Amino acid sequence: MNIQGNNLKLIVVDDIEDVCEFMQSHFRRRGFNVFTAGSAEDALPIIKEQAPDIMLLDVNLPQMNGIDMLKLVRQFNNTVKVIMVTGYDVELRKDPEFQRLNVFDVMHKPVTIEALDLNIEKLLK
Repeated sequence: MNIQGNNLKLIVVDDIEDVCEFMQSHFRRRGFNVFTAGSAEDALPIIKEQAPDIMLLDVNLPQMNGIDMLKLVRQFNNTVKVIMVTGYDVELRKDPEFQRLNVFDVMHKPVTIEALDLNIEKLLK
């Protein structure tokens, strides 16, 4: 798998710093312009300012969870493609409120980099 970002903007929102650093390194090598944030509060101004093309969003964030954050994002950005990542066995797709948030996919942790690359390749088509 050799996805190419071609300077597309990607934001990783995860409260685990190692996850952000790994994803940033991985996707930069593939030509993405990568931003990271450890919380919704840190991510929102970046999303407003940078208007990323893709967002990898952890559901379980401190203070404000990823779903509540995405509700705020959708008030000013309806175009960012979102892949949500969760460590919990929740069936988000069945929730009508969640469906309105226009999420491309939900991935369950642990997420392999191969599975993530495959998902982003699908998203880019």
